Amino acid sequence: MTTTETRKLTLFPSGPAKPATPGSPDGPAAPRGPISPGAPGAPAGPVEPGIPFSPRGPAVP
Repeated sequence: MTTTETRKLTLFPSGPAKPATPGSPDGPAAPRGPISPGAPGAPAGPVEPGIPFSPRGPAVP
């Protein structure tokens, strides 16, 4: 702390401390509603059959 800072502190003493304003008391916690069930997943549709491979024709001579 420098000398100028100490001079400022002595020149301007802080006034009386203001009392803290009391906080408003917390009200009762709001009751929680029932837990909503999760959305049901969409049922899986039928598995689509894969495209069958076309059979190879006879080898060209």
